[in-house]
Amino acid sequence: MSGAEGTEQVEVNIVSLMRAADTRRVRRHRRLSEIVLPASASAALLWGLQRADLMGDDTNLAVLYGLIFVASAASEVVRALRRTAMRLRVAVLVLGSGAVVYATGWGPVLVIGFMYGVASAVRSFGARAVMPALGLSFLAIALGQTAIELDLAPSVIDDVGLAHGLAALGALGLLFPAWVIHNTAASKEASEAQLVHQAFYDPLSRLPNRTLFLERLGRALHDARSAGASVAVLFVDLDRFKIVNDSLGHEVGDLLLAGVGDRIAACVRPSDTVGRLGGDEFVILLEDVAGSDDAVRVAERIHDELRAPFYLKGYEVVARASTGIALCEPARPVDAERLVRDADVAMYHAKRRGGSRYEQFTEEMGIQALRRLELETRLRHAIDHREFHLAYQPEIALGSGEVVGVEALARWIDPETGEVPLADVIPVAEETGLIVPLGRWVLEEACRQAQEWFAAIPTSKVAMVGVNISTRQFQQPDLVDQVSTTLGMAGIEPRRTRLEITESAVMQEAARGIGLVHELKQLGVQIALDDFGTGHSSLSALSNLPADVIKLDRSFVDRVLEDDMAAIIDAVTTMAHHLDIRVVAEGVETAAQLERLRSLGCDTVQGYLFSPAVLPAEAGALLHGGRFDIDALLRAARRRTWSPHRGGV
Repeated sequence: MSGAEGTEQVEVNIVSLMRAADTRRVRRHRRLSEIVLPASASAALLWGLQRADLMGDDTNLAVLYGLIFVASAASEVVRALRRTAMRLRVAVLVLGSGAVVYATGWGPVLVIGFMYGVASAVRSFGARAVMPALGLSFLAIALGQTAIELDLAPSVIDDVGLAHGLAALGALGLLFPAWVIHNTAASKEASEAQLVHQAFYDPLSRLPNRTLFLERLGRALHDARSAGASVAVLFVDLDRFKIVNDSLGHEVGDLLLAGVGDRIAACVRPSDTVGRLGGDEFVILLEDVAGSDDAVRVAERIHDELRAPFYLKGYEVVARASTGIALCEPARPVDAERLVRDADVAMYHAKRRGGSRYEQFTEEMGIQALRRLELETRLRHAIDHREFHLAYQPEIALGSGEVVGVEALARWIDPETGEVPLADVIPVAEETGLIVPLGRWVLEEACRQAQEWFAAIPTSKVAMVGVNISTRQFQQPDLVDQVSTTLGMAGIEPRRTRLEITESAVMQEAARGIGLVHELKQLGVQIALDDFGTGHSSLSALSNLPADVIKLDRSFVDRVLEDDMAAIIDAVTTMAHHLDIRVVAEGVETAAQLERLRSLGCDTVQGYLFSPAVLPAEAGALLHGGRFDIDALLRAARRRTWSPHRGGV
């Protein structure tokens, strides 16, 4: 009989037995009809059934259940026998033989075989493994007996067939659980190894993670203290990695991180450790270094390696990195966390100095980092408790001397230390993201205050309030909605509000930036391109921007008396006027600067020559009727008898 025929015959026999029972019994034993056996198992079952000579007694189903149970695991049993110890094989054979002898009436032999088999199994696998095996053996027999009592099939089997069934059940009762235990132990061992790897290694780069790196660093520091040696840590952070993710996708970004990890690992000794802390941050542990020069050489080697491009998914990608170096010497003992933190601080100093370089940690860096942390904490508190207020610097038209608007500038008065310099506040606010809630408050407060002023000013008078939009604010996806909502709540005419956006913020992502400026312009507000000349815009890009004003950067004004710079400013103002864009010069502090700027065609100016930022009441008075006599100011300056002052003339 072929394998296919055997399988079909087995299936027919099982289904026939199920159909012989009534509906209630079929429901209780439905799973029997759902058994699907491989060819080898079907053949084994058929072999048992052919020897079971079904006659019509009530005892055959116990053996049928047992044989099905054995056949369904036949191939697994064979593989398990090949892997188990010889002692267990002997135990199985003896126990099986004992079952056969018992079936023919030789009970004492069964006792001896059974006891020997159990004892051998206990010695091989332990009592905790064998007891469930015995339980399973008895459970299988009990299952068959239950089937008999339910009268599922009226048939009979002879003593020889019963002996085969019991022998199979006895063998499987010890062997199958042992096989399960063996595979479970192997699986558990593999799972534990995988868990250990996941706990201590980064899955992307396959490098040690923070936990393992700090453990190795702690051990290295302990050994270094004992030996009077030095240890160095390098903290490497990729520059502008976000652009790779945003432009080429996270898959390319992940490949780049893995490639960078491989190149860094190739730059160190086998005894050193390279780890990945997460994101685009890598750390290197250099043990037993002679001094900072050794660490510097490794940093230079890493930067040299990263100069070669990566070829990823059809893209050529160049990686640049900023690296911080921190050293633990016998004269300066530190713990692992502190050493990594020091290297991190040095890395940020490298980034602030333009990136793609390395910096060595100094104690002054640590002091500055602590001050920045304290400033950040105070800044959060100041924003939450409204410790900021606005001051307004007037903008004067050079043609008429009239005050045509004011620029809102945030001022922070700390209750303990007094006014905090804005130059210290803005970088921390930008870095931490606190500039976003601060900028939102400035916009809301400036619009509210301006509407109070403009309500008393004739609508024909030119007057506006300028509000700075930071780079982080400009990146917010809901900026247009924020501005629209703020204008509506304040009730201010959009044309009297000027949003001042830095050139670099707009051109960082040119397509998106230009599109966003167009959306803001559609609200009816004025647009000023701030710090013009310091970004990356081209003349063609400027022609695509709906700007009303460009504000020359202070660095231009500082050098306006130089002929080369004057020529540049002249070209810029000429181009802007052709595009119907007004030009504002910031930071005017001397009459000589003022006179040169007026001759070059600048439209309006701001600066201490006229007025610093003032409180709302004074700013409102300037907007209502403030005017400066520019010609008188310049004549007085030529006679060197004029001193700067504020107020209308």
